[in-house]
Amino acid sequence: MRKVLIVAILVCFMLIPSMIVAQECDPEKSPTKVVVTIDGKDQAFCNLEDAYIAAFVKREGAKPDDLNNQVLPIQMKDFETGKMFNFYDGYYIIESSIDIKDGKKPYVPGFSTLEAAWKYWEKNQAKIGGRVVNFETATREYAKHFAPPTEKPSEARAAKHIEKLLGEKEKK
Repeated sequence: MRKVLIVAILVCFMLIPSMIVAQECDPEKSPTKVVVTIDGKDQAFCNLEDAYIAAFVKREGAKPDDLNNQVLPIQMKDFETGKMFNFYDGYYIIESSIDIKDGKKPYVPGFSTLEAAWKYWEKNQAKIGGRVVNFETATREYAKHFAPPTEKPSEARAAKHIEKLLGEKEKK
């Protein structure tokens, strides 16, 4: 009996790590789906962070100003309507405590219009907090938090360069 109990406990301990895996997500079901066209091929992601890393950090030959110059076509699913819209024209709720079913953290719901974003935020502000921002502000805020000191130097440089480029764009 004791051996059976020990074996059962060992099996449980072996299974637990495999159950605690990276958060899985199906981009087609995700309300925060993002599609980036890289080298002529559409690549779907569950959230902006994964799309950002694939398009602007890990992509061979990527230049930080690709984002600022809107070189890569990026589409995002509207959180309310489910229709895809141009990422660069959208509005986002950032720094919120929103929890999205079938989504992947960090949750950044996107909206195709400022009115839709404000309406959703005002209705849910007491629960979720955060704020409504446009593409430039969302990108700048994300870049600030993207590469903490423990991250790889190349990622930190990319985030700093994006911040610089966005700052230059504002001055124009």
